[in-house]
Amino acid sequence: MLRAGGSKCLELFEAAGYCPPVIYQHPLAYLLGLEGVALLRAWAGDYDREFVEARLAEVRRLLDDEALVNHGGVVVGRGDTATGYRSWSATYDEPRNSLFDSDEPVMHDILDALPSGTVLDAACGTGRYAAYLVARGHRVVGVDSSPEMLDRAGVRVPDATFLRGDLHRLPLTDGAVDVVVCALALVHVPSLAPVMAEFARVLRPGVPTGCHAGRPGCSPPPP
Repeated sequence: MLRAGGSKCLELFEAAGYCPPVIYQHPLAYLLGLEGVALLRAWAGDYDREFVEARLAEVRRLLDDEALVNHGGVVVGRGDTATGYRSWSATYDEPRNSLFDSDEPVMHDILDALPSGTVLDAACGTGRYAAYLVARGHRVVGVDSSPEMLDRAGVRVPDATFLRGDLHRLPLTDGAVDVVVCALALVHVPSLAPVMAEFARVLRPGVPTGCHAGRPGCSPPPP
């Protein structure tokens, strides 16, 4: 998984004890950023000249929009994932998160090919994958750092076991599971190496891990 240089720099600042207490957000910056992503994809060959010229015209229009240019922006307090998911837990499943439509077809194809066994649903949330796995005859242990999400998972999937824990320190013994599933959670992890090491520790040798990380911008809204 590739990571932008800016993210690496931020990790270095955070490692030194620095973390901006607030986030400054400006609507023009957001819109120009989206146009920039589209133009980079065109640069890589995904789109034609007409598309590029349309994007450049849109950038000029945005820069001529006085309401956007003169907008003061907003300052948003920086929250943590536990706080964010506490507020999101009640509505995490309904209305349906559109990202589910992205990860479920991929993950279901992988999981449907596996024999029944013991599965760790890492960062299990409200038990979306736990429910799918239990219905297919697996023994499931779900781990999540949010007690509110775990409460909902326990009601949703009473035949699974749910434990509060962190991806960096899973509450399982070595070689305890046949499969590790982790969906839409790794986007919150600043460094994948220690988490993958934990997955490897709890897995029996030679068995698979299924991960769907999500993408930047898919975190819960600040509380």
